[in-house]
Amino acid sequence: MDCHEIDTSELAEKYILGQLGPDEQQAYEDHYFQCSNCFEELQLRQAMQSQLGKMRPGIPARRGKFNWLTWGAVAAALLVAVGLGWWRFHPTPAPVAPMASHRAPPVDNGPALELLARADAPSYTAPTLRGGSTGSGVRFREGMAQYRVGNYEAAISALTSVAAADPKSADAQFFLGICYLLTGRSDLAKARLRATIDLGDSLDLEMAHFYLAKALLRERDAAGAEAELERAIAMHGDLEKQSRELLEQVRKVTATR
Repeated sequence: MDCHEIDTSELAEKYILGQLGPDEQQAYEDHYFQCSNCFEELQLRQAMQSQLGKMRPGIPARRGKFNWLTWGAVAAALLVAVGLGWWRFHPTPAPVAPMASHRAPPVDNGPALELLARADAPSYTAPTLRGGSTGSGVRFREGMAQYRVGNYEAAISALTSVAAADPKSADAQFFLGICYLLTGRSDLAKARLRATIDLGDSLDLEMAHFYLAKALLRERDAAGAEAELERAIAMHGDLEKQSRELLEQVRKVTATR
C-alpha cells in the first residue's frame, strides 16, 4: 500500500468511519506509522471530526463522504492549531468570516495518541532458551501456552499465581503486563511493566520500557511515554529503531497542541 493508493481510494476517510475490512485496515495502519504525510493527514481528519462534534453536539457524523463545505469553519479553526498540510486536501472550502476576539479551540490529540498506543503481542521465547527463567514452572508454561493462542484472560490467571509465588519472576511480571495491555487494562499493565523494570532483568527491560510507553499513550500521557521510549532507545537493543519511530510520531502529535 502506498500514498497514491491511500489518496485515490480515500482510505483515511474510510478508516475514520470504520469502513475498512480487517486486512485493509491493518495494511493502512502499517503504512501510516511509517509515513509522516499520511499520519499527519489522518490526524487532521480526526481533529476536524472531533471539532465538528463539539460544534454540532448530538448530531452523529454522517456515514459517507465528508462534506468539506460544511467543515469549512472547522478547518479555519484548526489550521493554526494543528499546523498540518491542509493543502493536501483537494476541495477548497468556502471562505469563512473571521470570528472576532475568539481563539481557536485547543486540538484534542487524544485520538492520535490512542492510535499510537496500538500494540501487538510480543513473541515469546521458551525459558529453556533464556537461561532458565525463575518463572519456568508448570503454571508459567500453562500461562504462556494460553498467551501463544491469544487467550489472554486464561494467561492472566496462570501468570498471576506465578507472580504471587515468585514476585522476582521478570517473565511473569512482563507477560502479565502485556496481557493486561492487550485486554485494555492500562493501569494494571503499567504496574506490572514497572515491576519488571524494577527487577532490572536485561532480557525483559527494553521491551518493558517500550510497552510501558504504549500503556502510557493509551492513557494519553505523552510525556511519560516519551521518557520510556528514550530509555528504551538508550539500551540500543532490538527495539531501538521501533522506539525511535514511535517517539518521532508522539512528538509530532504533541507539537500540535
